Amino acid sequence: MIRRSLKEIQKMCNGFGLKKEYEDLIIEGVSTDTRTIKESQLFIPLIGENFNGHKFLENAIKSGARAALWNKDEPIEDLDFPLILVDDTLKGLQDLAKAYREELNVKVIGITGSNGKTSTKDILASLLSTQYKTHKTTGNYNNQIGVPLTILAMDEDTEMAVIEMGMDNFGQIERLTNIAKPDAAVITNIGEAHLDDLKTRENIAKAKLEILKGLKPQNLFLYYGDDSMLKREVESVAADFDVKTFGRENTNDYQPEVIFVNETGDSFYLKKPGSPEFFLPMLGEHQVLNATAAIAIARYFGISYENIKKGLLNVEKTG
Repeated sequence: MIRRSLKEIQKMCNGFGLKKEYEDLIIEGVSTDTRTIKESQLFIPLIGENFNGHKFLENAIKSGARAALWNKDEPIEDLDFPLILVDDTLKGLQDLAKAYREELNVKVIGITGSNGKTSTKDILASLLSTQYKTHKTTGNYNNQIGVPLTILAMDEDTEMAVIEMGMDNFGQIERLTNIAKPDAAVITNIGEAHLDDLKTRENIAKAKLEILKGLKPQNLFLYYGDDSMLKREVESVAADFDVKTFGRENTNDYQPEVIFVNETGDSFYLKKPGSPEFFLPMLGEHQVLNATAAIAIARYFGISYENIKKGLLNVEKTG
């Protein structure tokens, strides 16, 4: 998790107003929730439609918080406690996570999609962890709050991070990818989950493709190649990247061949030279596609087939 002096934190989150006598205090981790905050953490009170975290500062202090970000427009309580003022605490959280990510020598894989992104994330993290110290999104921490918290929870020696990115509308994935700055990106598929807001599958695809706005040029972009609409949208925006596809159709770069699917899991191989037989103890043929996407990314980062086979047997599902 992040461990920095308050002077460093103030700079990283573009804050101001910290009293000089607090500059050398060290925070260890961050929290937006006083119910789970831990000793020495930085409290970041957020403001929503029906809540204002600033009202719970005393609870945070009692639970061991060492300092807090503070919206400059909120009344400041008469307490002897280190506060860093920011224009907006959510943006302060996001700026802090972006700065922390840039300081770490970590490879980030961003995953989005209408379905399958959580399973793909879990499978990929298991494959990568066979050779690298790996961190992944936990729970439903895939939104404007969750992604920054996921990044700030990384240890400094993390080598790989698998970051799930969710969205409801345009602009949200763009903000997340510009925080996470992925070294590889995946779109698992385009469904109809957001038609109420985005109206068409084409618009959903455009919103998901915002993940490319944070991807470094020439790096890997993997997507579900059986979707002709998604393929058309990709062709208009992905020229600067190493584009690969996965799916059942023969035109894909990574195509699985299912051997059997039963109550114990799925057996399959890839239609590629040297591919062994894989077994994934997760139910459903759709998981073979999720595993295929994960294997493609794992191979890109140098994971051996032998370790991929091991990793598939030890997937820890997100609770």
